[in-house]
Amino acid sequence: MPPDTNQGQVGELERLAPARFSDLTAAEIKLLRAAPNGDLAVCGPSKENHDPANDPAKADEWGKEREIRADLIRWLCVDRQAREMVDPKGILVAGAKILGTLDLSYARVPFGLNLWRCRLTGKTNLQATEIAELDFQGSWLDSIDADSVKAKGNVLFCRGFHATGQVRLLGAEIGGGLDCTGATFENPLQSEVPGALIADRAVVKGSVFLKDGFTAKGEVRLLNAEIGSNLDCSGGKFESPPQTGVAARGDAFSADGALVKGNIFLKQDFSAKGAVRLPAAQIWGDLTCSGGTFAGTLMLERASIKGTLWLDVADAAHVSLDLINASVDALVDNTKSWPAPGNLALDGFVYRRFSAGAPNDAASRLDWLARQAPFVPQPYRQLAKVLRDEGDDSGARRVLYKMECRRNSDEGHVWKPQATHGCIRQSISYVSHHLKAPAVSVWNAALRLTIGYGYYPGRALALLLLFVALGWPLFRCGYFYWNIVPSEKEAYSDFKKDHRPPAHYERFCAFVYSLENSFPLVKLGQVDRWQPDPSPPEPHDPAKDSIRRMGRAFVSAGFLRIFRWFQILLGWVLATLFAAGVTGVVRKN
Repeated sequence: MPPDTNQGQVGELERLAPARFSDLTAAEIKLLRAAPNGDLAVCGPSKENHDPANDPAKADEWGKEREIRADLIRWLCVDRQAREMVDPKGILVAGAKILGTLDLSYARVPFGLNLWRCRLTGKTNLQATEIAELDFQGSWLDSIDADSVKAKGNVLFCRGFHATGQVRLLGAEIGGGLDCTGATFENPLQSEVPGALIADRAVVKGSVFLKDGFTAKGEVRLLNAEIGSNLDCSGGKFESPPQTGVAARGDAFSADGALVKGNIFLKQDFSAKGAVRLPAAQIWGDLTCSGGTFAGTLMLERASIKGTLWLDVADAAHVSLDLINASVDALVDNTKSWPAPGNLALDGFVYRRFSAGAPNDAASRLDWLARQAPFVPQPYRQLAKVLRDEGDDSGARRVLYKMECRRNSDEGHVWKPQATHGCIRQSISYVSHHLKAPAVSVWNAALRLTIGYGYYPGRALALLLLFVALGWPLFRCGYFYWNIVPSEKEAYSDFKKDHRPPAHYERFCAFVYSLENSFPLVKLGQVDRWQPDPSPPEPHDPAKDSIRRMGRAFVSAGFLRIFRWFQILLGWVLATLFAAGVTGVVRKN
């Protein structure tokens, strides 16, 4: 029977180790015996994760028999002779206290390093390490420097993992996923090197999980990181609020410029105390912020979301939402998740549609737009475009009208001299502006009243009809009291004698007469044949009765003439504005 190779390697490791490490502990011997076979070195009383005796938070109570020197693990990973004896499954240790600094920097480790529910008493240096897999599930440690680490498989800091210092993965390359589910990272702003989990420029081929009990006391940073699938922060707790006397700005989660080829989930009791930053992020799927709590700013400036943006956050009054120059395919939100007035920035925000029951009527969305400060027109135009695309032309016009109303109410200019040598020029400009300002205000008020800034040209038509209706009884009374007379000479003479036009002469119609005066292009013959009396009788001219005398004074020829002039001028102005409104000449969109 051939010799058992693994048994030989077990014995060889036990023979080689004492030459480097004296007084091997029971845990170290277990490791040396387990490594050649790919077995788990159980250093505690059991391998059960829920066994209180395996709680690394109580590692100070563990005896010497559970201690493994960090240098022994390094020797197994970097010594060529020892490394060749380790099974491809790698180093698997459970419930041990790792003493000293674990330094595998710049090493090439062909197998995985699995330290489960262990306590690492010193720093862990994995800078530029090439390794098959890193699995620190349930372990407690101080800090990890894994800048530029290359892991072919997964990196697992999960299931009770706890770090009391900074964990760095700058520029890391992870062939699988980064799983920090249920982990705790503590490195608050007051620390010498702030930041709990720093993974700028990291490339993760799989998903990143910061969820289900994940807790970070200190900033989590993924600047310019690339994630091949989802970024799932469902149920994660991120805490890094601004603090007095601390220079750092208080960002709880930062993924500026990150590329996420799947979805981002900030939902299901997600909580952030501090800013959540995703400026210039590229998200190929959805960004879901549902059921979470944000105490600070949610910044999505310049973010590109190819899927849907879901916004259903709790306690929205304390949230500042920045969507400047962001773009999404669809927007799903509700009124209770809208920020308080002044906490919404929408300039440049582009979306194609509202979806899944989100408010999509003009009235609701105008309330949404009113929460942004200061006023900018682009969000109104964007909303009008979406409403028009959805067939709500009336709502789109209302939005654009409100845009002009707010533009003219919010626009204001305050003169502030910038330099002494420019005061004369600025003074001239200031005076010129304020001389023009009243005229501009009057013109804007006229546009609003008459044609709704071009979006409601029917108002001009309604005003014309109003003046037709107003002139109708005035001219009718004027005719009754003989102040409206024929314009032809002979008919005028006959009318002055017996107050009746000749039988062949066209009879007066007050309604048509008022209509012709108000509508410049309407010609029905009344204006050409009738006019206010150019030679009214003297005030002392007797009348047959006092009532007629009073009536003549009330609708005198002079008053009717001035009213007619006003009616004609106003008719031309309103008709011109109506045409300009219908053709869109005065619209600003």
